[in-house]
Amino acid sequence: MYKKYCISKIKNKISNNNAKIEYRNSENSFIRDRKMNFEKVILYGLNKRGLTSKMEIEDFTELVNMTDISAPAVLKQRLKLNGKIYLDMMQENLKGFYTEFKSEVKLFHGYILSAIDGSDFEIPNTQKSRDEFGIMCHEFSDMTKELSERNKLATLLSDHAVEALSKNEDDGVSTSDVEVFNGTALVTDIRNFTGMCEKYTPEQITDLLNKHFACRL
Repeated sequence: MYKKYCISKIKNKISNNNAKIEYRNSENSFIRDRKMNFEKVILYGLNKRGLTSKMEIEDFTELVNMTDISAPAVLKQRLKLNGKIYLDMMQENLKGFYTEFKSEVKLFHGYILSAIDGSDFEIPNTQKSRDEFGIMCHEFSDMTKELSERNKLATLLSDHAVEALSKNEDDGVSTSDVEVFNGTALVTDIRNFTGMCEKYTPEQITDLLNKHFACRL
């Protein structure tokens, strides 16, 4: 039902001559009867899927059963359109969703659950974001940055290194309770180690590593 409602609202809006006057960038825009008229330019924008211009145009002309049109011609017509029409159509459809289709609005703990995703999400810590989201944006950005730094550090230390740092120096037994201690983790690298492994025997590499770690300790 809501899908049909949206389609009907969009059709009525873009076929209205008042909308053509309101959302054109100049008085001389969309006054001639061209292939890419006011309605088709809007529909072309709604149909875009992030493909190349050539593929987008081919897909659209086939969809609306229109003869081929060049990319420069499409671009020229798009420049005549005020993009605010897309924002207004979105706002109108959202308003209609919450007023005309209240029974279809399902809440989860009082909120509309729009998606569940396991991807990382980070809000850029810019002035515009701070103005929009307030201090929450800054705190969220700091938190994600800290987590990222922790993950990077974890890749530098093996499980054996973490275990060694948590052991008691006196008896060498891992502590079961929470304990605060001072420790230093030295991260080093051996230049051209892969090449050395290809050149020398496993016994020679093991002897080299033992000498290397003995010097560090």
